[in-house]
Amino acid sequence: MKKWQHGFDIDYLLEIERKFERYNKNARGPFEKVSKNAIAALLHEGRLEEWDGCIISSFITKSSGKFNMLKGVPFARKAAGDRIIKAFDWTSRNRIIDALNKLAEETRTWVWICIEDAEYVKVVKQCDYLYFGSRFSSNGSIFGLYCSHEDFDFSVRVSKEEHAGLRKIGEGIDVSVAEELLAEYPLSLFVDHYSNYNVGHSWSGISLQGYSPDIRMIERPEAMSDKWREDNKDVELRLQETELMERYPDIADMYLEWFDGCKLDRVRLLALTAGGGTLERHTDQVGNLMGLKDGDLARFHIPIVTNEKVIVSSWDRLGNETKRHMGKGECWYLDIRKPHKAVNKGTDVRVHLVFDVYVDEHVRSLL
Repeated sequence: MKKWQHGFDIDYLLEIERKFERYNKNARGPFEKVSKNAIAALLHEGRLEEWDGCIISSFITKSSGKFNMLKGVPFARKAAGDRIIKAFDWTSRNRIIDALNKLAEETRTWVWICIEDAEYVKVVKQCDYLYFGSRFSSNGSIFGLYCSHEDFDFSVRVSKEEHAGLRKIGEGIDVSVAEELLAEYPLSLFVDHYSNYNVGHSWSGISLQGYSPDIRMIERPEAMSDKWREDNKDVELRLQETELMERYPDIADMYLEWFDGCKLDRVRLLALTAGGGTLERHTDQVGNLMGLKDGDLARFHIPIVTNEKVIVSSWDRLGNETKRHMGKGECWYLDIRKPHKAVNKGTDVRVHLVFDVYVDEHVRSLL
């Protein structure tokens, strides 16, 4: 028997894991699932309760704290003595409703659910639990938080711009200088994007401003793995313009109308291949670089080459999907901390000018 099992037989742990089948189907990341390893730890800590027809993982808080929508963005407060239900599943709807109501009678109870699963939403609503907000996980899951008590003194106001996921802020931009650049630097020079959500190597790019003079260096060092940093330890990794910006300085005019005086981080041209090129649903939360507080980074797109069958999706806190086509010469904000996706089902490649801006009050006012 292995140490992580805490003395529990593997078959017993697998039996319990099967009881979280519905919950685990909704979990997009491996560490979000209630796996046999997690179950062993929960049993060892006394955080797993089973009734006839349902099973619940929960604990009692020892101190006060906050629930965050995203890192540094709280939406509710918890108190010492509150119960937090991290996961539950059931074979009998009546039994899970009885169990949730029973726990609510003992103390204020907060329960996390996959908000995109209508059955979970029905269960907590039948218990008269109230929705307080949601958390966006790094794996693209959206967990809604419900509370057994109608006490909105425990709510925390979230600014309106934090709820902006996909928003057009401008249009009518002259993109001719970027088209000239693409005529001189064809797609054959674009380098494959490093991400694991880049389906079929359909996403690629070149850098106008980045952390190397090399136009093929499209990464940001803080967001990369230790191995990547070791492989690039001899590279001078500092923010700088590449030859593309030096040869085409007027490309900055495309965004200065909205961001004159703002500090920019990376500026890239990113391409998505035709005929089904796809960036699968994902979030970009590595390194906690993105956000809407002063000094955070916000992501903007200006389409240079596109077609009507290029669609970008963004999901909000209730799990609603917004689909938009970003038109040529428009400027769009995309909150990449939240789940998003892009698909090009057209016959022409999609190329966007994508740039990250350091946030200040002016940037927030655009959203």
